[in-house]
Amino acid sequence: MSATPGAVSREEVEEYAASATEAEASLNAAKADANRTAVDLKYSVVRAPISGRIDRAMVSKGALLTGGTGSGTLLTKIVDEQPMYVYFDVDERSLLRYMHKRTDSRNTDPGSLRELGIDCYVQLADEKDFPHEGKLDFAESEVNTSTGTARLRGVFENKDDALSSGLFVRVRVPASDPYQALLIPERALATDQSVKYVYVVGDDGIATRRTVELGPQRGDMRIVSSGLKAGEHVIVKGLQRVRPGQKVEATSESEKIATNSNREPVSR
Repeated sequence: MSATPGAVSREEVEEYAASATEAEASLNAAKADANRTAVDLKYSVVRAPISGRIDRAMVSKGALLTGGTGSGTLLTKIVDEQPMYVYFDVDERSLLRYMHKRTDSRNTDPGSLRELGIDCYVQLADEKDFPHEGKLDFAESEVNTSTGTARLRGVFENKDDALSSGLFVRVRVPASDPYQALLIPERALATDQSVKYVYVVGDDGIATRRTVELGPQRGDMRIVSSGLKAGEHVIVKGLQRVRPGQKVEATSESEKIATNSNREPVSR
C-alpha cells in the first residue's frame, strides 16, 4: 500500500487541533485580561461628585490603596464653599422675642424658614461691619435643654470666596422692621457706673450732662433709644475736661474734618 503525498497521521491531526484550541483559549483569556485591565484603569480615575476647594494629597505615588466606603484609603478632601453654610446658636430670649413677633402673621406666613427669606449678615474677625449677606434656611425643631439655645443655619452664595470653611464669624439677624434711628459716635459716650451719658452743648454754649439709653452698635456709631433729639450737639472729644454747666467753645466735627482734609498733602 503506497502512502498519499502530504498526508499526516490521525494522531498528528488531533495534536494540531488541540494546539489550535489551546491557542484560541489563550487568546480569549488575554482579551478578557485586557478588558479587565481597561475596567480597572477606568476606575483608577477618581472623579469628585462635587466641585470646591481641594486639600493636599493624603497618599504618594506608588502607595497601596484599599477600596470601600468605610475602610477605604483617604486620598484627599474637597470642601464645597459655594454656597457656604454658617451654623450659629440663638439664645432662648431672642427666640421667644421672634416667636412673639411672628404670632400675628403665623397664619399667613409660609411654614418653611427658607420660604420666609429672612436676611442674615456675617462679619469676619478682621471686619468692622457685616458685609456678607445671606438667608436663613434651617432651624432646629427644639431648644437644647442643656444650653438653652436653638441652632440655626444661614446660607451664603460666597461668589467672591470671602468665606472659608472653619472660620469663626459673628452673625447678625434683624429682629425688627427697618426704622429711623438716632446714632452718635461711640467715643461720645461716658460711663458713670452702669449709667451711660453724654454732654450736650446748647445754643448758649453750656455743656449739660444727659443720661441716654442705648441700642445696638453700628460700626463706630451707637444707636440712642432715648435721651437725645435729632439736631442736638454732643461733645465727642475732650470729655475728661468737661464739667456739667461749664461754658465750652465747641467746634463742629464736620467742619473740623473738612478743615483737616483741606490741609492734608496730596500723595502722588
